[in-house]
Amino acid sequence: MKISKLGYILVFWALSVCVPSFAHESYIKLRRVTDMHRGEATRPKDFIPQKDGTVIDKRTGLQWMRCTFGQTWNGKTCEGRAKGISWKEAVKLTSDFAGYNDWRLPNIWELETLVYCSSGTFKRRSSRGDMGECTGDFKTPTTAQTVFPNAKNDYWTSTAPSEYAYFSYSDMGDQRAVVSFYVGSINYYFVSGFGFYVRFVRYVDKPE
Repeated sequence: MKISKLGYILVFWALSVCVPSFAHESYIKLRRVTDMHRGEATRPKDFIPQKDGTVIDKRTGLQWMRCTFGQTWNGKTCEGRAKGISWKEAVKLTSDFAGYNDWRLPNIWELETLVYCSSGTFKRRSSRGDMGECTGDFKTPTTAQTVFPNAKNDYWTSTAPSEYAYFSYSDMGDQRAVVSFYVGSINYYFVSGFGFYVRFVRYVDKPE
C-alpha cells in the first residue's frame, strides 16, 4: 500500500504516542513494521522459508513456525488439527523444533507483524494504541497464507492489556491480548476458559 505524506506523519505519531514509554526499543521497531508494511503486496516475500518448517522475517529478525501448535509440517503445508487451548496452558508449552529449544509464546508486538491486509488498506490505530483492522476486500485469515498455510483466526500472546495500550484495564481481571486474524485486530480474553491458538516464535539474533 502506498503511504501518503500524511500517512507517514500518522504512523510516526502512533509510534511516539501510542507505544508505552516502558516499551523496549525493539517493540517500536516491530510496531513500525506492522503499521507501515501490513498492506503491502510484497509483504509475504519478506518471510524467507527454511527447510525445517520455519520462516525468517527479514524485516524483524524473528523466526516463526509455519504451523499452528497441533499441526505438522509435511514439507509443503501444515496438516493435522490445530489445538485451541487456554492461555495458562499456552505459557507452559515448550518445544524442541528445527534444532532449537528456545521457542516461546510471542508478545503482542511480535504477533502483530504477521497481520497482512491483502486488500492493501487498513484502519489506523485507536487513540489507546490498538491495531486497526483490515478494510476493503481482504482475505481471511489476515496473514500471508502462502507462508502460514491452514492458519486459524485467534492466537494468544504473552502480553497483558496494561502492557500494550494506553487504557485503564484495572477492572478487567487477568487477561491477555489475542490477535484476531479474522479482520486483523486486537482483543483481550481471560487467561482461563478460552481456547485459542498458538504460533511459536524465536529471535534469530536476540536484540540487546
